[in-house]
Amino acid sequence: MGVDAVEFHTKWYAKSFGHENEQEEINKLKKASKRAKELNLKVHLGHDLNLKNLPKLLDQIQPDEVSI
Repeated sequence: MGVDAVEFHTKWYAKSFGHENEQEEINKLKKASKRAKELNLKVHLGHDLNLKNLPKLLDQIQPDEVSI
């Protein structure tokens, strides 16, 4: 397809922030990000992120770009 990046929709992580399923949502994004990087794709994160929920996500996923 000729793409060099993929953006993961982070709405469900943002909605889970501070709740018991938060780490489950992070793990989904970690798994997808790992696979994307294995395919030499850049990882972008976006949707419903803010300065409160972003740091925890960044601690576990090292994206190439973030939209808040």
